[in-house]
Amino acid sequence: MSSSTARLGRIPVAVRALLTTTAIFLLAIFISVSAAGTTWAFWNGAVPASGATLKTGQTTLTINDVTAYTMPNLSTTPLLPGRSVVPAQPLVLRNASDVPLSVSITGTSIAHSGLAGSLNISVRTTTGTSCTVTPASEPLPASFTAFTLAKNATAKLCVEVRLASTAPASLQGVASDFTVSIGGTQVRP
Repeated sequence: MSSSTARLGRIPVAVRALLTTTAIFLLAIFISVSAAGTTWAFWNGAVPASGATLKTGQTTLTINDVTAYTMPNLSTTPLLPGRSVVPAQPLVLRNASDVPLSVSITGTSIAHSGLAGSLNISVRTTTGTSCTVTPASEPLPASFTAFTLAKNATAKLCVEVRLASTAPASLQGVASDFTVSIGGTQVRP
């Protein structure tokens, strides 16, 4: 073997040292990554934040502290043409709701269809302690228009029922139930 061939097969010491050091570092990096796993995700965690039980508000109107009220003493007074009947005392409308309400009459119904065309019903607010009959010569006062009733507030109502003076004789002795529906709608803040 000639001297020129032997020199080609040899790697200089400085290069060999550099290659050995590089191989050791690569091996160390490989072992470190393999031992640690390959995930590079950030740590995270979660915790539930439970709230208390929620309850929605409600709207409730009562008349004399009940939700369905029957007016006493109206059925004991005979209703004659052109005459009216009223309860002895005003009805107490209470807003037992969680919010103020806009109160209005939402409907009236009369069970006897023949009587329906001859019966007039007026519901009005009052500040007094009794309800009075409107004289037969005067028209019934108009029923109240919508008004706001604050939370836990009350209003006094008088209901007057009048048989028209032109009621036909066929209505003599007729008995009928009637209903006045009063509703409340939340007043938006």
